[in-house]
Amino acid sequence: MDFSVCVVLPASGTGERLAKKPPKQYSLLLDKPIVLHTLSAFHRISWISHIVITVSAEYEDYVKDLIIENDLHKVTVTLGAPTRHRSIFNGIKAVGTVCENPDIVVIHDVVRVFVEEDTVQKVALAAKTYGAAGVTRPLVSTVISTDSDGLLEKSLDRSKYMASEMPQAFQFSIISQAYEKATDFDFDYGTECLLLAMKYTGTKAKLISGTDNLWKVTYPKDLYAADGIMKEKLLTVCVQCEGDASVRNKIEEKCRTKNLKVCADLEYTAVNNVFCYAALDKNKICVVQENTQIVLSVSKSSSSVPLIKPVSVHVFRDSHASMKQYCDLVTTFHSVARKFGKDDILMYAILDQTCNEVDSLSDMVATILWERNEALNGQVFLISA
Repeated sequence: MDFSVCVVLPASGTGERLAKKPPKQYSLLLDKPIVLHTLSAFHRISWISHIVITVSAEYEDYVKDLIIENDLHKVTVTLGAPTRHRSIFNGIKAVGTVCENPDIVVIHDVVRVFVEEDTVQKVALAAKTYGAAGVTRPLVSTVISTDSDGLLEKSLDRSKYMASEMPQAFQFSIISQAYEKATDFDFDYGTECLLLAMKYTGTKAKLISGTDNLWKVTYPKDLYAADGIMKEKLLTVCVQCEGDASVRNKIEEKCRTKNLKVCADLEYTAVNNVFCYAALDKNKICVVQENTQIVLSVSKSSSSVPLIKPVSVHVFRDSHASMKQYCDLVTTFHSVARKFGKDDILMYAILDQTCNEVDSLSDMVATILWERNEALNGQVFLISA
């Protein structure tokens, strides 16, 4: 990416269809507001230089606090407006002030949390070539129209139409010109940015087929769906002592019933016949337990950061562990997990002193992975006889 790319995230809507307070963009998914998930997804993309988010005055301070707390230094907050196009135009104008000579502007709905770098890159590259680009998806339902009496009038040929999704990207000069020429009717009733670019600059957008995870949180049921998808997408790692494959297989089986993934390419090395080593995602994240000293090293050279934090559950099975060994493990594991888990990975541990209740152990691991409670990061759970 040899050109500058900025992002505008309109987030000043009231979320009327979700029918709840606060608006949907501030609803919690895995204990974090939706807006933070989306901001983080764009912030981790190294070639994006600036992100502008438009918010209502009521939530301006709240969003600014989120940005500071999470060190999102690329993000600028600006006030939105009562309508979608007016909010986006405010964001476009803000881009012109925070970014010197921007080439491409990506526009994305903040409540579409599952945006991936590959999709953003495709629309940005297409916009660089064609002036504008957008993501589409096939229609899944037949579109019909009715007459004034509410009777069926006609049905559209679904194969000739598609759904316009996000993200969309534009050359900065094109989208700026389109909004400067837009009418009050456009600002009050329009929703499609690609149409504005074509209507006022003659730019026909390049359309790119998108993935099926670009839907947006609109209704209450979508919050539950998004929560489940996030948990399923999260890279999951389970570790237990070498040589006990039956336990690992049982844990994996239980996790699969909850649609949880267990990393399939773990490498095991026993240390003192109790603790073990796990390699996650080919040396990007390593956790080593050695002589009661846990070392966590994380390589941040790759831009393919998971959507949200990976989580690991370390299962230590030792029926002869003393209380002192247990206390040492708790102290060491807790301190290291707290230190490194803030930005990189959630870590939990289970010390199983029974070594026979495999079903209960598997249920416990699957529950921990599903809940992903950040408040319990670094905790060691004891299963005693």
